[in-house]
Amino acid sequence: MHLLQLLDVVVFQLYKHYHAEALDATTRTGCCEFNKVEFFSSLESIRSQTFKTSTIRSAFRKMGLIPFNPSMVLDNLPSIQLNHEYFEASKTPSPPPESSPSTPKTIRSL
Repeated sequence: MHLLQLLDVVVFQLYKHYHAEALDATTRTGCCEFNKVEFFSSLESIRSQTFKTSTIRSAFRKMGLIPFNPSMVLDNLPSIQLNHEYFEASKTPSPPPESSPSTPKTIRSL
């Protein structure tokens, strides 16, 4: 599912990067903790660096949405080895077992 998350693949990766930089800069200047006040003072800078038109367009390109290219995602999926014996066996339905439990229909049968 991660490969299908447009924002997570590109945009929020950058957001996390700039947030880590702000955290690092704050702690290097002698601030002991990165609390709500520090976070909100850094938030506008983080947002302006992250949510740019070029970044969002890059996300759409990387996910193969514009221009449409599904192989951008499909090529990153791991290959699956198919067990052909399983598929052949599943084509012929097997009869239900004789002693299969049934769902009680009344209180008495329960």
